[in-house]
Amino acid sequence: MVYIYALCDPETDEIRYVGKTMNLDRRFKAHRNESGETRKVRWIRQLRQRGLEPKIVVLDVVADEGWQGAERTWITRLRELGADLTNLTDGGDGLHNASIETRAKLAALRAAAWNDPAKREHLLRFLQSPERRAKIAAALRGHKKSPEHIKKLPQNQPGRRHTEQHRQRISESLRGNQYRKGKPHDEATKAKISATLKGNQHTRGRRMPDEERRKRSLTQKGLPKPTGWKENIRQGNSEPGHGVRPHKESSMVNYLRQVAKQSTGTRQDEPIPGTVRNSAGGYAFPVDDWIRLDRFLVLGSSNGSYYASERQLTAEGAEAVRRCVQADGVRAVGRIVAVSEGGRAPKNDPALFALALAAAFADDAGRRAALDALPRVARTGTHLLHFAAFVEGFRGWGRGLRRAVAAWYEGRAERDLAYQLVKYGGRDGWSHRDLLRLSHPKPTSEARRILYGWTTQGWPGVGDEPHPDEALRLLWAADRAKRATSVWEIVWLIRDFRLPREAVPTAWLRDAAVWEALLHEMPIGATIRNLATMTRLGLLTPGGDATRLVVARLGDGGRLRRARVHPIAVLAALKTYAAGRGARGKQTWAPVGAIVDALDGAFYAAFGNVPATGQRWTIAIDISGSMDHGTIAGVPGLTPRVAAGALALLTAATERNPTLVAFTAAKGGYGGQWGGGDPALTPLAISPRQRLDDVTRAMAALPLGGTDCSLPIRWATARRLETDVFMVLTDNETWAGPTHPAQALREYRRTVNPGAKLVVAGLVANDFTIADPNDAGMLDVVGFDAAAPTLIADFATGGGAVAGGGRQAAEDGEE
Repeated sequence: MVYIYALCDPETDEIRYVGKTMNLDRRFKAHRNESGETRKVRWIRQLRQRGLEPKIVVLDVVADEGWQGAERTWITRLRELGADLTNLTDGGDGLHNASIETRAKLAALRAAAWNDPAKREHLLRFLQSPERRAKIAAALRGHKKSPEHIKKLPQNQPGRRHTEQHRQRISESLRGNQYRKGKPHDEATKAKISATLKGNQHTRGRRMPDEERRKRSLTQKGLPKPTGWKENIRQGNSEPGHGVRPHKESSMVNYLRQVAKQSTGTRQDEPIPGTVRNSAGGYAFPVDDWIRLDRFLVLGSSNGSYYASERQLTAEGAEAVRRCVQADGVRAVGRIVAVSEGGRAPKNDPALFALALAAAFADDAGRRAALDALPRVARTGTHLLHFAAFVEGFRGWGRGLRRAVAAWYEGRAERDLAYQLVKYGGRDGWSHRDLLRLSHPKPTSEARRILYGWTTQGWPGVGDEPHPDEALRLLWAADRAKRATSVWEIVWLIRDFRLPREAVPTAWLRDAAVWEALLHEMPIGATIRNLATMTRLGLLTPGGDATRLVVARLGDGGRLRRARVHPIAVLAALKTYAAGRGARGKQTWAPVGAIVDALDGAFYAAFGNVPATGQRWTIAIDISGSMDHGTIAGVPGLTPRVAAGALALLTAATERNPTLVAFTAAKGGYGGQWGGGDPALTPLAISPRQRLDDVTRAMAALPLGGTDCSLPIRWATARRLETDVFMVLTDNETWAGPTHPAQALREYRRTVNPGAKLVVAGLVANDFTIADPNDAGMLDVVGFDAAAPTLIADFATGGGAVAGGGRQAAEDGEE
């Protein structure tokens, strides 16, 4: 019979060590007296220095031949539950019930070491060293033997005799031993023994005083001896209750035992080790500040979520960004630049906000890195104006900030600078005139001096002829457009001088001829944003030349990626354009089918070429009530639930025969806490051949339900569905399930596929994830990060993906 036991912290009841023994008394004493520098020894030493002792708790009792597996199981389960064990191994090691051959080998090794003069001298020098003897004496000084110990001493067990077998073994072991019994001691040894034994009343052979004998006899009279007491003595008191008595289990230890025995049975509204309460009242794993930073940079906090307001998410995101820049400013700036330059976020505003925080709150190296990165993150004039509005709220306009803004103007070519000054006149209450007056960039040429003067003071008049300097002709065209008297004059200025739409007076933007002229030089991002206007004005018609031009641009994946057109921008345009009316206002139009199809293809092209992994996928979409609240990147009508369907379709179009399911309410109505029904799971009939707008409509029509992110994994476990990768698209606000998703995955691995992985695509910038950060088989990514599909594919195949990466400069400065 072998005991699987645990050593627990006496103050917190936390389990710190798991072991096995046949004798709890001896094993506990061995732990107390153990020396060395292992984690367990240091922990026990620290407790004893504070006057505390570890608690010992029996976890299980197993047969002699099965203890290895039991010990390994307990260690594995407790580590999965988050216990900080001091065990150096996974258990199941050590010597137990060694065979006669093994014992003989060990004895031969010890005998060989003892018979080696050099080794024997080294051992004796260690055993007899004054330092060791003094250390032992100090440890034993003042230590009184317990009554149980005294009772076990041979001199207090009169009549005790060794068995014949034991006596035979002693005889054989002493045969040939030069120190065997019978060899006379020399006089010096006799004197030393005599001096040591003087005054010891328990010395064998010394008669106990009669008074002491009477006292002991009276204390023992009438006390019955327990059944089998002789056998217990021979076995060394190995039964629980003798020697060191195991501590009564505390509520925490009992809880850990129950959870460890059934590691997949903790409700989601109850915690497991490592989880915190989420906004919905359930429990999930907290994400660290660096993951929070990534979520903020990609998703922002537009419109909040069902459980958290936009203001709350923005405040929490800002605090996480601030902690990152204060902890490692250079690293934080590197992430900001990677997300912004890689075109991984739908909007650049969160990156500008984070860069402004770094410029204000990072250390000296971090602030320098932030200001040096300004031209890489603020790539257009409107970006620079947004940054100015953000940074003014965090710090003053010191010399370093002024130099960084001046460098932004000085680092641009004259023609590009003219384009930025004309196209982006003012944003957020700031204008280029304000920034030029603050930063005082040095004009290195006459053209730059004129550009700065035109921006801050304007020109007194505009002549009939264009400016002779090519870099300054755009300024002349912008001023001339303000005085134009006909639509054909505007068309001429657009075609000959590349006048941008922002410089065209609003009155002329109601004419299709003006838009036709703009379309020839219009960047791809602006083309996508203005599809509805050009259709409403009659420029885009079925089979028309302008329509063919737009379709060709939307089908150019390289152009989309160079311009950093984010998939969200394409999805928003598709959803709005296909509807034939805007979410705001009363304008309507008749969608052109060819353009709808082109937008559908552009959505996938914006992600780049994502290779198929060849894995078996189960894609689960959270369509609970919380996923129907808020918007992605502030796009009206683009809820996390609809966006999740589009993102799932991307994987479905790449992988072969994936299984797609959705979290829905039970049949007949709302489920979960609010409707009284039970959460259920509905297979999705989504085909890669469907158009994206059809999928988004189908997602919006599904009924709402409670959030149980363990459902797809438990569903696959019950059906023994072979899956290599589970992908869950969710807001991580899970609360309604009978078991945590991480526990459900471990159960699936145990019963179906040991190598199964979990990918969690978070669609709201909150602080939670259902992926266990300590499990290498679980990955948390930011939903709609343009680099996420490649990262997920590398994770699924076991590769080491690096998200992001620099892309080419934006086309004509357009984002």
